[in-house]
Amino acid sequence: MQQDNIINGQAIAQSEKFDNVELQVGHIVKGVVKSCHKNFIIVLLGTQVCYLPVSEVSWNHKKTQLKENDDIEAVVVKIQDDGSVMLSIKRLQDDPWKNVQENLYVGQKVKGTIQHVLQFGLAIDIGNSITALLHKKTIGFEKDTNFFDYILLGNMLEVEIAEIDMVSRKVYLKCDNFLEQYPKRN
Repeated sequence: MQQDNIINGQAIAQSEKFDNVELQVGHIVKGVVKSCHKNFIIVLLGTQVCYLPVSEVSWNHKKTQLKENDDIEAVVVKIQDDGSVMLSIKRLQDDPWKNVQENLYVGQKVKGTIQHVLQFGLAIDIGNSITALLHKKTIGFEKDTNFFDYILLGNMLEVEIAEIDMVSRKVYLKCDNFLEQYPKRN
């Protein structure tokens, strides 16, 4: 999108009314993070309060690194009847699932970064804004095994793609040599 289509929050603040700017779905806007909450972020476009769902920050659902007073660029994705404005940062980038079948295939070995420890496995960032699941049972761990006895967040792990589910937009992994890569720590 062209630079002249970007609406700056300061321009909104300087206008007499927000309505004068005629903000529309698809407009790219620059604003400032006012506050961060569990499921959403409040963004100010001048005096206009907007909301940014956490799910709209990035394609791979990494925990947001945004903090108060950060400048952001986002796209307007919805304007409610009550005037509330929903923004998205991730929609300024291409959807990584458009080309996933060109870049990934079942049986492919990839290196990924351990992003989250879940009750049932590990969320692994395998690049290109794709987060995949390595389930506990695929590496032979018991239900009550504590992953932190073996790994730390941010560790790299070599895994194999076991399944790509295009409908649910999920990639499942397996790792036959997990304990060789990460023996139990003392």
